[in-house]
Amino acid sequence: MRKFYHVFSFYFRESFLSKKSLITSGILFLIVFGIFAFNHFTSAKDKNKDKDKVAIVIDSSTYKVKEDELQKILPSAQIQVAEKSQLEKLRKQVEKEDLNGLFYVTEKNGVPEITYMYNGFPSQEMSAIISNYFKQQYTQIVLLKNKISSDVAQQLQTDISVKEEAIKDRSASFGIAYIFIFVLYMFIMAFGNTIAMNIASEKSSRVMEVMLSKVKPLQMMYAKILAVVSTALLQIAILACGFFVPVLIGWIKWEDATLFGMPIDFAKLDAKVISLFIVFFITGYLLYAMMYAAAGAVVSKTEDLQSVSFPVAILIMAAFFISIKSLTDPNSTIVVIGSYIPFFTPMVTFSRVVAGEAGALEISITLSLLLVTIFLLNFITSRIYVNGVMNYSDKVKFKDLAKFIRRY
Repeated sequence: MRKFYHVFSFYFRESFLSKKSLITSGILFLIVFGIFAFNHFTSAKDKNKDKDKVAIVIDSSTYKVKEDELQKILPSAQIQVAEKSQLEKLRKQVEKEDLNGLFYVTEKNGVPEITYMYNGFPSQEMSAIISNYFKQQYTQIVLLKNKISSDVAQQLQTDISVKEEAIKDRSASFGIAYIFIFVLYMFIMAFGNTIAMNIASEKSSRVMEVMLSKVKPLQMMYAKILAVVSTALLQIAILACGFFVPVLIGWIKWEDATLFGMPIDFAKLDAKVISLFIVFFITGYLLYAMMYAAAGAVVSKTEDLQSVSFPVAILIMAAFFISIKSLTDPNSTIVVIGSYIPFFTPMVTFSRVVAGEAGALEISITLSLLLVTIFLLNFITSRIYVNGVMNYSDKVKFKDLAKFIRRY
């Protein structure tokens, strides 16, 4: 046990307390802090920005624009009603971006025709409001022509309100699930490769031979994996500090927190979600860490590591894309099936948990399958590691892996 502790301490200092790792930790903190700072200042700027400048040109004797009336309907814009003679001048202002939009209203067979001129991206909301404004005038004219009473006309123009009632609000869980998926994916890719690279480097430099005379191979492997897992958890704590500092400053309000427009509903972060976050993060990380350790043990040159670890990278990428699918459609067939595949379970099942789609039975089954897979993978990886670290052949084939697994 003492030897294991010494090896663990050595690898932990190497993975977290090294100058390179501390700089990385600082950069991660600044990135997260900077994201929320950017989000805070840009949202504040958006709230205080000038109103969109919009011009309306009427080329019709039937249809009119009451500027004050339209301004109340469209308070987010600064509306200007102009004469037809100013059309070309206003068009050039739109081209130079001095105007955000120009509406040219004509008439054909009594029906208003609207041309919306813009530079860049159109405002669908503004276009719909202007269109509806003239549609109401057209409806009123038709009703008067057909001598329909004013009471009936008023009833026909009554707005129909739509009351939204979400049976299950996907947007509330989107932000939390996405953050977990992205963090787990990035940490597995980064630190998993670190495990494989360190093992391959020690093996290629023959340092492994010296270390194995003092420490058992399995002690080395697990000490390295646990050291890197501990480093990953500490890095997550640092990332969390990058979030909590803006909260303490007052840049983020718990009730309306967003990240790049995605809502983050902290009401979803109860004891169950937090505990499952930790469980799925650790088990998911261990699962892929052992595969990366096996990949590093079977290569003799670090140049060969990428090709050997490529299947592992494919698995984590597949898990990532399926989990992204689960954010918007957690009950799709591929997501439900993926949650029961141990290599995809940590990301996919957790996103379904946050969305409220995974019950206690599904969580129990998927987590049990994941733990059984880790146990089996532990058996296979330990054999590959023990027999692979002292193998210096140029390329290891599948039949060689089978020999490593059978050999104790």
